[in-house]
Amino acid sequence: MKQKVLILGSISFVLDNAKVGINWIAEFLANQGYEVIYVSSASTPLDFFFKKKRERFKYAWLKGGKFNISANLTEIVFKTPWLLNRLTNRLTHRSAGILQQKLLNEHYAILISTVGALSLFVDKINAPLKVLRLQDDLNNFNLSKYVINNLQQLLRKQAFQKIWPVSNYLWQYAEQFKPKQNVLLSNGVNLTQYYNHFTQLKVKKVIYVGAFSSWVDIKLIIESASLLPDWQFDLFGDNFKQHNELPNNVFYQGGVTNDSLAPLLSRYSVGLIPFVDCEHILAVERPLKFYQYLASGLGIASTNYGCLQTGMGKWAYYGNSAQQFANAIINAADHRHSKKEIYQFLNNYTWDFILNKMLLQLNNVA
Repeated sequence: MKQKVLILGSISFVLDNAKVGINWIAEFLANQGYEVIYVSSASTPLDFFFKKKRERFKYAWLKGGKFNISANLTEIVFKTPWLLNRLTNRLTHRSAGILQQKLLNEHYAILISTVGALSLFVDKINAPLKVLRLQDDLNNFNLSKYVINNLQQLLRKQAFQKIWPVSNYLWQYAEQFKPKQNVLLSNGVNLTQYYNHFTQLKVKKVIYVGAFSSWVDIKLIIESASLLPDWQFDLFGDNFKQHNELPNNVFYQGGVTNDSLAPLLSRYSVGLIPFVDCEHILAVERPLKFYQYLASGLGIASTNYGCLQTGMGKWAYYGNSAQQFANAIINAADHRHSKKEIYQFLNNYTWDFILNKMLLQLNNVA
């Protein structure tokens, strides 16, 4: 009989254009023969009234909310009456999972959760091994104080036998909770996706790929583009708030799917990591886009706040002001490493390498 794994994730295989670490973990375990139930971000009836969330409402409430992704891998959109990341009291907390009792009451061999409001249900789920993938600091992840306090309480009670931080900063953060095992498992890259698209074009074109979260410095991009009028800046990702006066060389191109990312990146010289100086960035050493840019042959221009320069080191050029960032773009385009050197470095950060390391951790139950 197959061992059943429950993964409390976020990004949907069906509804979202992105693919992050927890998705790779779900696919890997399914390919290893586990029966994987992957739970994506929650949906409430209120989603119907918001254009960006209406598709999630349709899938969750009108189409059953359960989908077969591949052999051994099923996705469930978590249906709930409340906005989970905005819970403020015990009453809404206790009733938040009322529509998913069958899911929560089943027995699982392994439970893996990312940081997020779904983690609140960990102590209600029957699984002998519970793991937290610590991809972000709880305090800087757009969660209500009530949710943060309850997640920290679960950590203090050692509701998770294992914690898998993705950076050294988060590893140190996890140590305060004295978990039985605290193992650094960073983000990774699927090198086979990028290898045949690797190129080092000498074109004056830069790209940003990723969600336009509060920690992405749009102003820095715009000001740097104004200093480089003969360069083209293309921006891809969700939640972009249109600026009235974008320079003539800056273009918002919409979202991009994971499958189309490698051929897209091959058309550019430099990838941007324009993060602002904020608490969230303290925990970020090597964001996913760093690996994707590097594996595609792009130079990388980044700000150097938090742990970014410590994590990315010589593989990027850095600048925080518009002039410094513009200079970093030029240097990143002009001074790139060889494909051999890049791939020797990235071999230690492939998803295959990281996920097999993860599998050893699962088999080594403390």
